[in-house]
Amino acid sequence: MLAIGITVLLFALIGMGIPLAFALGAAGCVGVWLIGGFTPMLAFLSTTPVTTASTYELMTIPMFVLMAEFVIVSGVAEELFDTIDAWTRNLLGGLGISTVLTGAGFSSICGSSAAAAATLASTAIPQMRRHGYEMQLATGLTAIVGTLSSMIPPANGLIIYGVLSGADLGKLLIAGIVPGLIGVVVLTLTLQLLIRRNPSLITEAAEPPPPLAERIRMLTRVLPMTLLFLLIVGVMYFGIGTPTEASAMGALGAMLITAQRRRLSMSSLLQALKATARISVMITMVITGALLFGYFLTMSQATQTLTNAIAGLPVAPLVIVALLLAIKLVLGCFMDQVALLVLTVPITLPIVTHLGFDPIWYGIVLALTSEIGLVTPPIGLNVYIVGRYANVPVDQVFRGVFPFMATMLLYLVLLTAFPGITLWLPSLMHN
Repeated sequence: MLAIGITVLLFALIGMGIPLAFALGAAGCVGVWLIGGFTPMLAFLSTTPVTTASTYELMTIPMFVLMAEFVIVSGVAEELFDTIDAWTRNLLGGLGISTVLTGAGFSSICGSSAAAAATLASTAIPQMRRHGYEMQLATGLTAIVGTLSSMIPPANGLIIYGVLSGADLGKLLIAGIVPGLIGVVVLTLTLQLLIRRNPSLITEAAEPPPPLAERIRMLTRVLPMTLLFLLIVGVMYFGIGTPTEASAMGALGAMLITAQRRRLSMSSLLQALKATARISVMITMVITGALLFGYFLTMSQATQTLTNAIAGLPVAPLVIVALLLAIKLVLGCFMDQVALLVLTVPITLPIVTHLGFDPIWYGIVLALTSEIGLVTPPIGLNVYIVGRYANVPVDQVFRGVFPFMATMLLYLVLLTAFPGITLWLPSLMHN
């Protein structure tokens, strides 16, 4: 009963507008105080923030965030879109395909879905509008493509999950590559199906592509960032370095590329550092609050009791996982990715591992679930970002994103039913 009461307190604090980190921390401290008294609560409160902030794996987040900030300053996103567009222009829905591929490429150097959605909205939508794409299709596609950053490394959500779950962070990040690429294929096929069923979605013919020599020259502009991504993945995959070391190499490499392009100035450097500090502190505070609340759940034995009760249900383990994911899809309608992870992982992960499922597989499935939540009404953060940048009503963006969301739900079923899709690539890693 105490666990239920503290959980109600937590959601009441969130409903009052208290920041998630402080709501988690306050509810957790009250629960620990009621169970063990003031001294254990004070002892845990005095050590957890320092321990969390000094977690080695958590350093991966500011390094990858800094890398993304340098990439944005360098202007490579616009060049990436132009380069891919030059090679896909002759295809049906070429600009839409370019948007999907650019989203995947940008996701490989930016772990934030919000940043990816904003960048794509400012880059791709004006082009699609100019070439006669229906805005409902253009904005819906852009909104869901931005969510690929939830799964393709470096993904901030996967790093947070890794810290909360204790899963191997290197294997977790590598595990997102194949499912992320399949997601690209799913979105591209959905786009093709929509255009073939309704050709009026595009009212203007595509421009002819530039000469082959020009297209090859354009490839050289995005080659440094491509090599940087391959370097980061290679360092983790072959066991040359830890994810934290790979992220530091990525940040340094992105800074050097930005400087080489003459885009790095003192003001842009300070702006990148400020943005990195702001995001990193926010995530660290949220994880600290989640650990405080998780400590209360451990003391109250609520998680163990719930795990035993659910695991004892007379149904197949996969049915239980499907039920947990369905609950997360509903919660995703009202929470962003970070809130969904920190509130549910401490409770559901013990259940999933008790049933015999791999925590790395579960992390990738959660990432895809959070992708869908980022475009699900009424909150759908990416939808609001794209609607604002494109100056399009939000309800129109939601209508445009619905077909893509439906196919991604089918993909979620596939990924849940066949864990080998996720676990194949990490199983080949050099430890």
